Amino acid sequence: MPRKKVLVQWIGHSDLRSLAANSSQTRCEKLMAALAGKLPKKEDLGPTKTLITTQKFDEVRLLTNYASEFNSWFAKWLGGKPVISEVKLKKPTDYASIFEVANQELDSLKSSKAWAETDLCLHLSPGTPAMTAVWLLLGKTRFPCTFYETFGGKSWITDVPFDLIDVIPEVLRDPDAHLQHLAAQAPAEIEGFEDIAGDSRAIRDAVGRAKRAAIRNVTVLLVGESGTGKEMFAQAIHKSSNRRDKPLKHPLTCLSA
Repeated sequence: MPRKKVLVQWIGHSDLRSLAANSSQTRCEKLMAALAGKLPKKEDLGPTKTLITTQKFDEVRLLTNYASEFNSWFAKWLGGKPVISEVKLKKPTDYASIFEVANQELDSLKSSKAWAETDLCLHLSPGTPAMTAVWLLLGKTRFPCTFYETFGGKSWITDVPFDLIDVIPEVLRDPDAHLQHLAAQAPAEIEGFEDIAGDSRAIRDAVGRAKRAAIRNVTVLLVGESGTGKEMFAQAIHKSSNRRDKPLKHPLTCLSA
């Protein structure tokens, strides 16, 4: 069975401006009143139509936060039978809402029976820089894909020469280096550890290690003699973590040496 090439992308301002340039005067004026920028020449097809006319895809799925009327006009002008998903974004530069929408769209494809025979294609050119960044993040992690770009009436496959798995170790080293300065601070100066008494070098080193553990989603085992403050450290790590608004699990399971 031949594999199915599925294109997923956003509709962007440049797409609708090109639509306006190839529409009636009334429709053109209505589109441009809602868009920023200048009206392009008629031969400028915009990123999406350029890609569709220069590359072959078995299915085209378009995400859009524009008005339904604009989406309908664009789909008809684009030709074929694109699947239009109308979504709501807080704003087109909001990474959180863009990620939620894009991840949900790709997750629905991944959960389909046809996923094993699907070649996912993501178009980076249309939309905002935030939309492009989210596609790169998803396409290099959860949803391996082929990236496309367009410009000047041409399209090409874009090779992104890195994998996040290669970058993560360096990303994790930086916080450790950054947090080394904690050893030079008293516990009272570090958020979450204000209740830790003492100002010795050993206490400062312990707080530095605890703070590094707090920023990661890992289980922490505290070992020490009775009365050395294991429960207090457990509470401090919890208060200093991004899980501070959730219950502390097993706060009393601290071992004595």
